[in-house]
Amino acid sequence: MSRELNHVLDLTIGVGLVGFTVAALLYGVTSGQVLLYYHRHGRGISTWRTQCFVAAIWLVDTVHLVLLTCVVYYYDIVIHGNPAGFPHVIWAYGAILITTECNTVLIRLGYAHRIWKYNNRKVLMPLIVIVLAVALLAMGIFYGHAQLIMKSFDDLQELQWSFYLAFALQIVADTCIAISMISVCRRFLTGLRRFDEVIQTIFMFIINTGLLNLALVTLSLIFYYIMPTSFLFLALYWVLAKLHVCSFLAVLNAEKDLIARTSTHTIHHGSTPILTTALRVEDFPTGLPTTQLDSIPLSDLARASFQVNSMHHSPESGPSPVAHAV
Repeated sequence: MSRELNHVLDLTIGVGLVGFTVAALLYGVTSGQVLLYYHRHGRGISTWRTQCFVAAIWLVDTVHLVLLTCVVYYYDIVIHGNPAGFPHVIWAYGAILITTECNTVLIRLGYAHRIWKYNNRKVLMPLIVIVLAVALLAMGIFYGHAQLIMKSFDDLQELQWSFYLAFALQIVADTCIAISMISVCRRFLTGLRRFDEVIQTIFMFIINTGLLNLALVTLSLIFYYIMPTSFLFLALYWVLAKLHVCSFLAVLNAEKDLIARTSTHTIHHGSTPILTTALRVEDFPTGLPTTQLDSIPLSDLARASFQVNSMHHSPESGPSPVAHAV
């Protein structure tokens, strides 16, 4: 009997505590991302709308952590880990679901705005993301309201269809966002190492977090289907909500860092950089001087290396530089 009780506690309170701990750690990472954003980009580059947007996401995420604490407190302190109280649904469950979907819709709208902004203002994919985000918010409010008024998890069995549908829509939405963001990032590869490193960092981060999000959603759905009485799917859902916030703020900071590097480069040189193609001719096998370039065969010119130089123009320097041979 004791072994069976321990098994029940491991699959309920145990995994719940693990999920809460990971969610709290991710909240700490998110708070660090917010502080980094305001410290580096709070002035100059960022608009007040973006600053308010980041603050709103962080505040909702804070409320989400407080609600998670209420759930853990109830099971560990109020009912002292009594398995008889596990099927009881407390008000915090519905509130957690609603706050999660509110924050997630903000994040998806933020991604949709960036897809629209950096993809020549094309509206098809952003519109799909917005429709999916609003649909998920509506379903989250619907299911969360049901949890607020019902007293037992058994009463929620008739609403299982909405749970499965919401997870399926979430997989579709996250896939659309990941593919669109990857496509947008690839368009900004310039060949300049300084900027491409940041873009490639964003690129890899989107891939990794996108795959992790899909894995967590899929696992949560599987555990809900095969072990509906355990807290495994809840723990994964809590972690998934925090991961969404953390990954979005990381992408936002990387985006602002790229803008800051570009702005700093321009301000430091006091002029607008003009990218020109310079032809560097060196070590030709014929041994001819560079004044006889017109007589060099095309097969030898194929060994010439092309280098992109950043040329700068100021009023005192005369006409703007053009492509030239070195």
